[in-house]
Amino acid sequence: MNKRALKVLEYDKVIKRLSELACSPMGRELAENLVPSNDIREVKMMQQETDEAVNIIFKRGSAPIEGLVDIRDSLKKVQIGSMLEPGQLLGIADHLRCARRVKGFKGNEIKESYPMIDELISGITPNKKIEDDIYSCIISEDEVSDRASVTLYNIRKQIKDKNSSIRDRL
Repeated sequence: MNKRALKVLEYDKVIKRLSELACSPMGRELAENLVPSNDIREVKMMQQETDEAVNIIFKRGSAPIEGLVDIRDSLKKVQIGSMLEPGQLLGIADHLRCARRVKGFKGNEIKESYPMIDELISGITPNKKIEDDIYSCIISEDEVSDRASVTLYNIRKQIKDKNSSIRDRL
């Protein structure tokens, strides 16, 4: 589509409004980078996908995507062997919880009636064990539980014992 047509259609305003309604940083980024297609097959496919999503929202409500955070920076750090901060680990756990909820939202009705959305949801792989492990080991954005590992527990116990011993001597 040419620039003049986009200007007449106020496409920039449509994209701005769409990005404002996005529920996540990733959705906002996708909306901001959306460009019209001239390929009729692609347009029909995207319209069908949108139609399926709208019908699901009318029938079942929105997918449970609260807590969806952008973990791309954390994943990059992990790929190069860097350690993550507790807050970053909590972000990953939140992301995994969101994935699990969306997967659970799917149900048989979506599988049978909405094949395009079903295919998208089928690509989601939740991992409840990792999610639970993170939530049990990370207390807050900057605090790791003593029970995160045996070694950490022993080190913190030794520190407490030494501090107690020093106090007793004083």
